[in-house]
Amino acid sequence: MISYAVEYEKPHPKIFEEALRRAGTKPAETIHVGDSYEADVVGARNAGITPILIDREKSYNTVDCIKIHTLQELLDILT
Repeated sequence: MISYAVEYEKPHPKIFEEALRRAGTKPAETIHVGDSYEADVVGARNAGITPILIDREKSYNTVDCIKIHTLQELLDILT
């Protein structure tokens, strides 16, 4: 979802709600993968979506969500 399409930017819940509407899914059935704790993790969580933080640079020491370093690791979580 591109922020200008809904006139809101992450972490505002409206951008996540519109993405859910367009995908036809419910928050409890959805994950959001992003590289910003504040925008992606907080935003997804506020919309009821499970957040996954992708930390390619290993910048985040401890976080209160699932953290991966590569998209390949996402396959392990989803299977």
